[in-house]
Amino acid sequence: MTKATGLFAALFMLMLPRPAAAHLLGVELGDFYAGVLHLTLAVEQVVALLVLGLVGAMQPQETARWMLLALPLGLIAGICATLAVAPPASTDPAVAASLFIPGIIGVAAFRLRIVGLVLLAVAVGSVLGFANGLTAADVPVDWPLYASGVVVAGTAIGTCLISLATLVSDLRSWAPLAERVICSWFAAAGVIFFAFSVSAPNL
Repeated sequence: MTKATGLFAALFMLMLPRPAAAHLLGVELGDFYAGVLHLTLAVEQVVALLVLGLVGAMQPQETARWMLLALPLGLIAGICATLAVAPPASTDPAVAASLFIPGIIGVAAFRLRIVGLVLLAVAVGSVLGFANGLTAADVPVDWPLYASGVVVAGTAIGTCLISLATLVSDLRSWAPLAERVICSWFAAAGVIFFAFSVSAPNL
């Protein structure tokens, strides 16, 4: 087994659905930190933000900067939607789609217009916000504090990853090719994760 294959397998195992301990730790740190930890400890969600950042790095800077506004708006919209929408059986398929769709865009190195990039960032943010907000309904938390923690964590992680990916892309000539390769790994992992999450209830 090569190192790349082993890394890919380890990443996929980390993204499989599993019990989360964020709320147990968050009880001690406060509901705001529970929201921060819930998103930060979800590997598949952090990876989705990373892939979104790689897609942003492939765009002109005047286009990519709009993602920094669109992402928190999407997170807010998604977490607020949990108050008005009936909860689905699982959010895993949607989270997987938020991983492999940007991954495919990154592999193809599509140059998106501002509207397309904003919609992509809002869509990914909405999915992640909804997934985290839905979890808050299962535990007694201060909802505004928890929601604020999710939005702050998602915005901070997304901003750092988008900015870092853009910086590396500008400084290194090999970076665009490396970004496409990484996107291909995550797109494949997202497709497998999607297939697993859809078929798991029927197994």
